[in-house]
Amino acid sequence: MPEPYPTNSKAWLCKRCGFVVGLIRETPERVSRLDVFRRSRETVSPIDLVEADPFAVEDLDAGTVRCSRCGNRQEWHASERALERMMARRKVRTFGLEPT
Repeated sequence: MPEPYPTNSKAWLCKRCGFVVGLIRETPERVSRLDVFRRSRETVSPIDLVEADPFAVEDLDAGTVRCSRCGNRQEWHASERALERMMARRKVRTFGLEPT
């Protein structure tokens, strides 16, 4: 049986059509990586992740990803995700707000 996918993963959406292009997950070293689906999906369920080989690319650090539904291309950079996390932590420390 395949190993379960991390429950703290987050969907990465196509900016044009809103379908799920891949899943963002953190490595044990707290580095974000993108796993890109072979086919974009409207939603993601745990069953989708059990199917044999759902990902076209795993552990993507940076690159251009194309949505299989609408053809839109968008850039993924793990460093952008790290900046978002840093700004969320700063907002919590500065304003006492919940992280997003």
